[in-house]
Amino acid sequence: MGRKTRRHHRVGRPSAPRLSYVGIDHYKAGRCAAFFLAKMAGEGSIVLLCSSLYYRAEAERISGCRDGMADHADRQSVSALVELDENDPFAGEELSKALEAGKVTGIYNAGVSHAVLGRALAAHSLGPPPVLVGHDISPDAERMLQEGVMSRP
Repeated sequence: MGRKTRRHHRVGRPSAPRLSYVGIDHYKAGRCAAFFLAKMAGEGSIVLLCSSLYYRAEAERISGCRDGMADHADRQSVSALVELDENDPFAGEELSKALEAGKVTGIYNAGVSHAVLGRALAAHSLGPPPVLVGHDISPDAERMLQEGVMSRP
């Protein structure tokens, strides 16, 4: 067998032994998102979104993003972590509260449905739109990119 590698994840280890893993490193993906938020978002607060911290991938992404923000963000701070259950008819209310609480200049979407996020953002006139960093492409994400919701004007 090859040499052992050391992993630095803050979230617990898998409970079943594994011979290998094929896929992205979610912790590093979260750190990468933090780097882009720190460089692209203006001075203000950053809101972190996930559908549930019970999902290992999303918990690792959030952990990586928090650590990355601590390392890279001089002008921003994480103001809220919001879990949005897309099956909850009031899912957008928690995000609305976070958006109304202060000058939100960035949002990190670690796994929330783009449709839910789009509806919540459409309900607010936030002035300049916050920088939105996320994962995956879906028809809703593609539409948000085309409409400029997921990019700076």
